[in-house]
Amino acid sequence: MTTITDSRLQLEQIDQQIIGLIADRIQFCSEAREREEGLDSRDVESEFISQWIEEAADHGIDEVYMEKVAGVIVRMCRAEEE
Repeated sequence: MTTITDSRLQLEQIDQQIIGLIADRIQFCSEAREREEGLDSRDVESEFISQWIEEAADHGIDEVYMEKVAGVIVRMCRAEEE
C-alpha cells in the first residue's frame, strides 16, 4: 500500500526530473544558439509549442494549460540569450 509519504517522495522525484529536463533544454538551446542553428526563431518556437499541445492532447492533458507551460519554457530558453 502506498502511503502519503511514498506518494510525496514520488512526486518530488518527478518534479526533480522535470526541473532537470528544463535545465537540459535551456542548456541545449544556448548551445544551439552558439552554433547558429536557428532553433530560436519565432516560427520554430511556435512549432515546438504546437508539438507540446498535440502531445498534451494525446496524454489527456489540458491543451490550454500545456500551451502556457510550453510558452514559459520557450521564453526561459530565449531569456538565456539576453
